[in-house]
Amino acid sequence: MQPERPLTKPDLLRQLSAARAAFDAAICSVPLARFPEPLPGGDWSTKDTLTHLTFYERQLAERLWEQLEHRPHTFVDTDFMTWQEQNPFIRERHKHDSIQTVLQESRSAFESLWSALNAMSEADLFRPQIWEGATVPVFIPDVLRDDVTDHYPEHIENIRRLFPDD
Repeated sequence: MQPERPLTKPDLLRQLSAARAAFDAAICSVPLARFPEPLPGGDWSTKDTLTHLTFYERQLAERLWEQLEHRPHTFVDTDFMTWQEQNPFIRERHKHDSIQTVLQESRSAFESLWSALNAMSEADLFRPQIWEGATVPVFIPDVLRDDVTDHYPEHIENIRRLFPDD
């Protein structure tokens, strides 16, 4: 069951915190030595999954910081890719990263996202934003839900199939 759409900044932060805690619990269930092991249903590993989710957290955090700091968007190579193009590209880009680096980047991206959301006013969080390069106004809670909060469970399920709780 999908959580209710947040109506306030505290609701949004609570939902994000709960979703991240569930994801962190799943990641903690994986022995570090098994991070490179393919997960059920494909060839992605826990490490690939973590890199993938970190990308989306970092991407949103960067956009929010640009808004907060009134900076123009710095376009990057993935901005004009579909998610179907981004996912293998990001996986390939980070395939040689160490597990420790991937874990550190994940924490850093989430902290940046959390800080940006905290720094935004409730009014800005809940009004459509005009983002450079976006074809339609952006509603931050929707982007957060699609790219982060609701993105975690699909990957948690896959990790739990390989590493069920004892």
